[in-house]
This record gives sequence, C-alpha cells and structure tokens, in this order.
Amino acid sequence: MLNMSRTKKFLAMTLALLLVVQLGGYIFAAENTNIGPKEISDAIDEIVDYIYKTNKNLEYTEWQIIGMRALGIEVPEKAYEYLEEYLKEHEGDFRKITDYAKLAMAVSALNRDPRNVAGYNIIEKIYNNGNMTLQGTNGPIFALIALDACGILIPDDALWTRQKLLDYILNQQNPDGGFSLVYGEISDIDLTAMAIQAMSLYRDKPEVAAAIERAIEFLSQKQSADGGFTAWGDSSSESISQTIIALIALEIDPLKDPRFIKDGNLISKLLSFREADGGYSHIEGEGSDEMATEQALVALVAYKRFLDDESWIYHLTEGKESSPEDHTSFADIDSASEWARQSIEKAREYGLMEGKGRNLFEPKQNITRAEFAALLVRLLKLEGKSSAQQVFSDVKPDSWYFGYVMNCYEKGIITGKSQDKFMPNDYITREEMAVMLQRALSLETAEEVDLKDLQDASQWAVPAIKAIVGNQLMTGANGNFSPRQNVTREMAATVMVRVFERGEGQ
Repeated sequence: MLNMSRTKKFLAMTLALLLVVQLGGYIFAAENTNIGPKEISDAIDEIVDYIYKTNKNLEYTEWQIIGMRALGIEVPEKAYEYLEEYLKEHEGDFRKITDYAKLAMAVSALNRDPRNVAGYNIIEKIYNNGNMTLQGTNGPIFALIALDACGILIPDDALWTRQKLLDYILNQQNPDGGFSLVYGEISDIDLTAMAIQAMSLYRDKPEVAAAIERAIEFLSQKQSADGGFTAWGDSSSESISQTIIALIALEIDPLKDPRFIKDGNLISKLLSFREADGGYSHIEGEGSDEMATEQALVALVAYKRFLDDESWIYHLTEGKESSPEDHTSFADIDSASEWARQSIEKAREYGLMEGKGRNLFEPKQNITRAEFAALLVRLLKLEGKSSAQQVFSDVKPDSWYFGYVMNCYEKGIITGKSQDKFMPNDYITREEMAVMLQRALSLETAEEVDLKDLQDASQWAVPAIKAIVGNQLMTGANGNFSPRQNVTREMAATVMVRVFERGEGQ
C-alpha cells in the first residue's frame, strides 16, 4: 500500500506538469533564478507584437510609448498627434495629477518638450496644481516621478517643489513601512513600490534611504512563496511589475536579492501571467488586460536595460543620466550682469537657488519677501515649520512658503509689514534684505561706513545696512547703497554665495 501511494503521487505530479506544459507558457522552476537575457527579450518581443496587433490606429497609450522608446523603437508621428488631440479634447484640464504625469513622461520619451504640447505647459500644470493630493499619496508620487523623468528645473516659487513633494511622500509612510492612498490605511503593494520609485533619486539623503529600506522590507515580507503578491484578495501581475521597476530604480537585481527570492521569484512569477496572444493578464489565466500588459512591458524593459547596463527606464531624456539638477549652465546666463554670472552658477551648485523653468535663471527678475525667506532657510540649513501656528493672516498654512516664513519668524529673522501682515508677494528691497541678513547672521553694526545715500534709508534699517556693508556682504554702486531698490535674482545669488562661502551663520 505504501508503494502504491507513492506511485500515485508521482503520477499525479507528472500529469500536472505535462498539462501545464501543453497549455503553453514558460515554466521556471522555483529554485531556478537563472533567467537569461534571451527569455526576457523573447517575452518583450511578444508584448510588442501584441501592441502592434491591438493598436492598428497607432493610438498608443503613454506607458506603451515609454516602453517602446526605451527599447529604441521609433514611434510614428501619429502617436504624438494623438496625445496632442487627447490634450486638446480636454482643453488641457485633467482632474488627476496622474493624467498629466503620464502624458509628460510619454512626450518626453518622444523627445518632445512637455512644456508645449498643443500650446499647454504640462510641467507647470504638475508643479502648480492645486489638486495635488486629490488622489491621496498617488498624486505627489507620480508628480515627482514625472518631473524627474522629464529632467526639467522648476521655479523656486512653485506650489509644489521637488523637495515639497518628497517631504509629503516621506510623511505618508505607514508604521509598517508601506504606503497607502491615505496615511494610516492598509498599506498597498503597488503604491509602496511606486513610492520607492519616486524616492529613488534622493536616496543619498539619510531620511530617504531609511524610508526606502523600510519600504523594501515591507514588500519582502508581503511577497508570497510563489514570488508574487496577494492583495485585496487577488494576486495580480501589476504588483509584481511595479516592484520590479522599483528594485531596478535602486539598481537591485530582482533575481539576486535574497529578500525577493522565495520558492519563486518576481520575474518568473510575472512571466506566468503571459497569455497565448502575448499580452498579460491582471489575474492569472483571465485573459490579456491592457494595463497589466503595458506595466509588464515597462517592468521587463526596465530589467533588460538593467542587464544591458543602461539607465533606468524613466530617465530617457537625451543626455540625462543623473539628477535633473545636473546642468552645466543656465540658458540665459549671458543676460545676467557680468559681475553676477559666476555667483549664479555657484548658487545652483550649492543648492541655494534653482532656475525658473526651461533651464532659465531670469537674473533681472525681482525676488519676493517669501522667496527670500526660503533662501535664508536653505542657507542656514533650517527646516520649514509646517506645523507652526499661523501668525500672519496672509501667510496661510497651505501656502508653499508657510514653513519658510514661520521658521524665520520664530528665529527672530523677520517681522511683518504690519501687526498681522507679512506681504509675502511684495518685492523685497535692499534695506529689507540687509535687515534680515543682519538678524540671521547676528552681525555687529559698523560705526564707519562710507555711503552717499545712507540718509535715504529707513531709520530702522540703518544699523543693519552698516553691519552688512561693513562685513562686505553687500556693496553698492558708485558709493550708493540704493536702500529702496528692489532685489533682483542675480543680486540675491551674489549675496547668498558670499555668505555661504564665508561660512557665515553655519
């Protein structure tokens, strides 16, 4: 009886294996993680063939465009025209950030400028979007991925700077290391993987590295024995795809990292979702699904590029292989005063000032009181007081500058123009800048300063002007300080660099 039982079990296992093989598909033994480039390339080719067959009108989705361009496949002009028409049909207005993000990434992958698509600036619609958190954590995640994928500098006064997006994402991490649409809800596999993708470029920051490590541990613990994930009652291919993309963003091989090698592995499990027509199913065996297929394409192409020692799939902008802030020169540097040009470049190098978009610095543009408060916070390496109590009626907690202004206020660096008004959007004058700098750096006033127009300054500003000029942090022209003159961006850059290089206030 014992021998008969063993024989039956053996026959059952053999028949099951033969049945799977007859049904087609690729079988990878659980212990076999040696999936080579050929298997990956073959799977990708099948997806591309599937896309060609199912998109005869060349109306490719954004993810399809990204995946094919990452393979070096030329996409017909009609595909871009379709994106333009899609944008015009909606009059450049989408409710969801993700719609803008996908569109910007696809346009960038086509080597077109996402700042001018059918006359619409998609990048500006991302960073100045008042509905950023309408989709919960999903919005900031996709926004940061898209801005970095396009590699375009954004203005200092953007509603959502890269740093603000990053800070928001970090603050949404749940205690278990995962991420959810709303903080505190059940952590989601896909969203956690995408959060890792968004944070990947910033992992040199200790707080980001720690957050990524916790997120990776969450995904590892949630991975099933077969290599996939079960969430919300289903085991979907999309969760696997997003996790693969996330690991590649961190330059982690999903077939070699022991945290993601269970009885099965991510790659072999993803390939098990492949259907006979070359597409991929959402749930294994349920037939090809468009979203599942295009996410599988992106994941497999990302892995192929990793094996080929190429850049991450979302970093396809020509000439861009590193951080989006790595530019050699502003396009309008020649329009700056000669005395300011070196300081402008150094201000970006030191992380004090960025451009205003399109790789432009706009040196002659006046700077606001709120913008200067932000500069001081960066200079002094302070943190924004986002949880501070509102003091000024015109500095609201949901404004981008709230944390900067309140930090400077609490440090005694700034006061209002009246008891309850800061006037954040007023242009800052040279005497106001002198006062803020003197307070920030705790500089002692100088008794003897040779200025022809000192009498034109406000009395409350005179000691600060003497201190700043006496320490040669600000000068003037022809013996005049011009205290009531507005501060331009090139002036601010010059002064900030002087302070930074002398180590003042640090």
